Amino acid sequence: MAAFIPRISMTLVSCALALSAMTAQAAAPNVPANLPAFEGIWENLSGIHVDRLSARDPEPVVKEHFRATPAPYNASYAAEYEKVRASAARGEPINDPTATCIWPGVPRVIWNPYPMEIVISEGGRRVTFIHEYMSQVRRAYLDGRGHPEDLEPSYNGHTTVHWEGQTLVLDTVGLREDTMYTNLGQMHSDALRIEERWRLIDQDLLENQITMTDPKAFTKPWVTHRLYRRQPEWSITDYVCEENNREKIIDGVTRNVSAER
Repeated sequence: MAAFIPRISMTLVSCALALSAMTAQAAAPNVPANLPAFEGIWENLSGIHVDRLSARDPEPVVKEHFRATPAPYNASYAAEYEKVRASAARGEPINDPTATCIWPGVPRVIWNPYPMEIVISEGGRRVTFIHEYMSQVRRAYLDGRGHPEDLEPSYNGHTTVHWEGQTLVLDTVGLREDTMYTNLGQMHSDALRIEERWRLIDQDLLENQITMTDPKAFTKPWVTHRLYRRQPEWSITDYVCEENNREKIIDGVTRNVSAER
């Protein structure tokens, strides 16, 4: 009889773990009864640049989202960024990490001009962002988990998620400080925290309000918006950065050389 005790104990442990997982799932933030129609492929209407209006912006009511919103750098970071700008003006390389196929990190992966696909599964408790840019995938789980206390910095960081009515809210921390906001050399610190608020404006227009808080680099939170147009006829295609099929360094600046959609 004693030989069966370990098996019984393991069965009890397995049941306890399963019950714990079910409890965590039940305790997850509210999922709306009628999920918003986020699923599909979306075109970024604003592109990556945050300091100018894009030529591809749609009607004026949408352009309001893309007025100049420079990063609110403190004196130290502003001085460093001015050095980068002055260097670029002299024709010197900005040394954009993505030029050598290093991942762009957040928020740059959601600012780039390439399309993305959103997939919602598990009854709204799992949201997956599939980016054509560098074939990046971001997975967001709504299981009640918090940010780890001892977090190893990464390109996409650690994200927690919850629904506020029809708005999907992502909170991301633990981002590497050696990535840039854009190919213009805009930097951040390892204290960067990003909140994304995704909501539908209408059936085919999706908004992401992005609030970036960086106590080491900013004097105040930096808020910007991105709009995405649904493109039902599009598909996500290969982006093989290692074969240099999309970008090249021209006169010290990383430029997109692929055909415009």
